Amino acid sequence: MLRSFKRVLLTTSGSFTAIALLHPAAALAQTASAQAEPAAQAQDSNEIVVTAQRREESLTKVPISIAVLSGATLDTSSAEGVVEALRSVPGVTTSQYFQGGGSGVTVRGVTANAPTLNGSNPVSYYLDTVPFSFVKSAIAPDSNAFDLQRVEVLRGPQGTLYGASALNGVVRVLTNDADLGKIDFKARGALSYTEEGSVNYRADGMINVPIVEDKLGVRLVAGYTDNDGWLDRPNKDNFNTSRNFSLRAKVGIQPVEDLRIDFSYWRARDSYGGPSIGNEDYFRGTRVPEPMSIDYDSLGLKIAYDMGGVTLTNSTGYLTLDNNGIFDYAGTIFNTTLTSEFKTKIFSNETTLSSNGSGSFTWSVGGSYRSARDELIQATDPNFFNYTGIDRSNAFAIFGEATQEFGQLKLTGGLRYFKDRVSARAEVPVAAPVKANFSAVTPRVVLSWQPAATTNAYASYSQGFRSGALQFQGLVPASFPTLKPDRLNNYEVGLKTGLGGNLTFEGAVYYIDWQDVQQSLRIPFNQAVVTALVNGTSASGFGVDAKLTARVTPAFTLSVAGNWNDLTLDAPVISDGVALFDKGDRLNRSPATTIAGTADYAFSIGGRKANLSGALNYTSPQEDRTVSGGVRLTSRGEDQLIGSVRFAVEASDHVRATLFVDNVTNQNHFIVGAAGIGTRDFDVRTRPRTFGIQLEYR
Repeated sequence: MLRSFKRVLLTTSGSFTAIALLHPAAALAQTASAQAEPAAQAQDSNEIVVTAQRREESLTKVPISIAVLSGATLDTSSAEGVVEALRSVPGVTTSQYFQGGGSGVTVRGVTANAPTLNGSNPVSYYLDTVPFSFVKSAIAPDSNAFDLQRVEVLRGPQGTLYGASALNGVVRVLTNDADLGKIDFKARGALSYTEEGSVNYRADGMINVPIVEDKLGVRLVAGYTDNDGWLDRPNKDNFNTSRNFSLRAKVGIQPVEDLRIDFSYWRARDSYGGPSIGNEDYFRGTRVPEPMSIDYDSLGLKIAYDMGGVTLTNSTGYLTLDNNGIFDYAGTIFNTTLTSEFKTKIFSNETTLSSNGSGSFTWSVGGSYRSARDELIQATDPNFFNYTGIDRSNAFAIFGEATQEFGQLKLTGGLRYFKDRVSARAEVPVAAPVKANFSAVTPRVVLSWQPAATTNAYASYSQGFRSGALQFQGLVPASFPTLKPDRLNNYEVGLKTGLGGNLTFEGAVYYIDWQDVQQSLRIPFNQAVVTALVNGTSASGFGVDAKLTARVTPAFTLSVAGNWNDLTLDAPVISDGVALFDKGDRLNRSPATTIAGTADYAFSIGGRKANLSGALNYTSPQEDRTVSGGVRLTSRGEDQLIGSVRFAVEASDHVRATLFVDNVTNQNHFIVGAAGIGTRDFDVRTRPRTFGIQLEYR
């Protein structure tokens, strides 16, 4: 196997060297080396520009706790998707769900109860301006991380500017626009080997071509990843393979200087041989194959017109997504195989007017509309359960936010009105449609103080909102109450500052008050026990975000960042007559602590730039709880401490080679299990130690 790995590695290395020789002019415009960027950002955080508040601003000046993953850094990393990269962001955890392979995203301990049947996502996920905002499900795709402009992670409620899905955070995946002025090309390829598994490979490429100089241009990005599995099942080794294909196209049009039109298309086809779950011997006792897939097509159209002091922006999006999976409940009381398919179609449109001047008063106003249709199809084998349900949502909102400067002080106020018209019906078993309306007004108030260009202190109050939902018709009696909206209030004090030029600090202390937490519980109703969506008790607690970056020498940079939160339930939660959660317990899949540390040392070898870097990520244990047979069952995961190392060198002016090792200590702790299942076959596992080489051409 190792001889085969080396042979493929040499073949790919030769191919990329040939590309570098054939295309020497393609990367002339990119003169800065990727390895120098983290140090540059640490030195002067003012150079990081974000659009979190719908206008370009320095990261330091934005009074929000934000983490930014730059596109250049993602290109040079071994992270294969955005969800994987998010695991390095303190306060954020991600995990693959058993059914269908979708990913869950947790911010500051706030997460959805489950991927489907349990309400919408409390954390918004955007591909450019297209929202992945489902009616009653909470999954996120693992989008390709190549040739991104950046990923912005906004921690805390963002209800004013981002709406009902931003209960406690927003993830914005922002791609590079077409450059209308120059031809550009870049590519990367990687080969790796996973212990307990075999060879993996990945290839990505980008080409940018101006069709009409400064008027019309096209940017195309394609990527493919083929990962071998590392878990076994009866009669099949390495069953949890993954095949990921991504194609992106962006067309930029600028007919006049003040008008820019961008059309985008993102196509993803991701398939998996099975979920990454099993016992400590990397084995899962499933009886049948468990393939999963997530396919989506995203269309976007953004029109921005500078009217002189005011910019008019209109963003239109259309998303189709199909998520399929087979899951075997062998060894459980169900002893059945469940087939699931989740399909959605979402149309969205948002129009905003924003000031773009440099005066003391800035503002944004706008309105949005979203129409979504979700369809969930599930069936068991043996066939004792068969369900097809359809949920629809038509939501609109109007919002505004304004900031007034008073010398070094800024006062910001924002407000959003949201209304959602939802309906639900079942085709199998047949159930008549039902309808409901939900509405909310969410405020935001911020007072910030900027005594110097590199220092910003702020105090804020913000509220997030998640829409309510109808019960699953045909499974729950029509007379059962609807799921009400839940709200999250966040009180926060933060500081961003440069300490002596070579030291930067970002920190925030916050208090979360999460009211009417949406959950799925077993509730007595009409002399029976019904599993339904209900509003549980509130959850609250203090938390801290902090990041310290030190440029120890011009060549050596250290960074450590972390999040701790005490988000716990304020009262017991009863399910089927049993206390599923006691007062003071944490919610399912809600870790208390995440820490990320990095070190980077730059040097030269034979006149070529090189660097040696390492990263260490820690996540505290997560729990899963359920009630079965009148007894509370709890599965507590283990601490996660994952390290990685990198050695990179510029082989030529345009080619960079990186040797990497992920999960360097080969940790085999399980992340979280399934409380209602007695075997360890359902424990979520971390990929074993993986080492490889990546070549980049730019």
